[in-house]
Amino acid sequence: MSTYQPSPRRVTLAQVAKAAEVSTMAVSVVLNKAKSGTRVSPATREKIERIARELGYRPNTLAQSLRRQKRNIISLHSAYRFLDPKDEFIRVVISALHEACADNGYDLLLNCVATKQGDHDVLESALDGRIDGLILLSPPDGRDAVKLQSAGVPVVAISDRVPMLPSVIPDNFFGGQLQARHLAGLGHKRILYLGDQERYVSVVDRESGFLAEAETLGLEVELVFLARADHPQGLLGRSEVQDDLRRGRWTAIVAWSDHRAQLVCDLLTRAGFEIPRDVSVVGFNGTDHGVPLRFELTTIDAGHRNVVLQACEHLFSLLRGEAIPALTALPVTLLVGSTTGPTSEMSNEGHQRK
Repeated sequence: MSTYQPSPRRVTLAQVAKAAEVSTMAVSVVLNKAKSGTRVSPATREKIERIARELGYRPNTLAQSLRRQKRNIISLHSAYRFLDPKDEFIRVVISALHEACADNGYDLLLNCVATKQGDHDVLESALDGRIDGLILLSPPDGRDAVKLQSAGVPVVAISDRVPMLPSVIPDNFFGGQLQARHLAGLGHKRILYLGDQERYVSVVDRESGFLAEAETLGLEVELVFLARADHPQGLLGRSEVQDDLRRGRWTAIVAWSDHRAQLVCDLLTRAGFEIPRDVSVVGFNGTDHGVPLRFELTTIDAGHRNVVLQACEHLFSLLRGEAIPALTALPVTLLVGSTTGPTSEMSNEGHQRK
């Protein structure tokens, strides 16, 4: 098992000086405002500042002095524009993170992107010595990872794997496999899978797990990609698609998320379909909404709360200077609701909702 070892490596004055072909003292005068008899020309000053930006140099004055003092602050940073507490996933993440911080004597700082700021500007402000560690929600593009590594701030990513950073995720691939096994156990052979055009790792893993298991089980799957903002009405609202459903072209619909699956159920019901008699529907996430929903979905409980709590445990280990796994994939569970009906033989990988 590969592990992630915390590293204090930062870009140093000497590295900037070497790249700029000047003395370390000249770099210190320009970047750290050091008092010295060394004179630096405007052209050299501009060169030093440019190279420092390119190398990702961060001053070691206030930031390091603050970092030596424990601030008792853990930050949640989201690169997805803003943290909407009405979103079920975000609500679970914030609640679990607050619980873990409170139990371990930390305050929680929510850090996200405002409309006039870029995500890197916001992340930069969180790294200037004001936090002890970071839980990261970010696309796996690696940009934040490079900055975080050079800053030397302990960080753990959640939800999606982020290259070069320790990550805690649900076992999305296995969750997709469970969806396929459940439908095959009910006798379904032809399935419509509603994927997402956003190819986040979690989305792809869910889809890949389902397709791999469906092939093993001999299921016919038609894969359709929808943009995240698209309502399924655009596809399932078409008369020819509804005719195909009535003729049994597909007997089940699988969505990559519960939100999309709930929209599908509502749309089909309004079109006169009876769920699950006419068509079964399966989602993914299993987040507790805190209120009764119109459709009690069959879904995969991704255990997002457990993901956050485990990520916090890893973060606290990093703060103690301990190594942690590079990737932790936590178990997921099949929850059988009323949108597929009971299986003839319940496996130990699923259980009925209560």
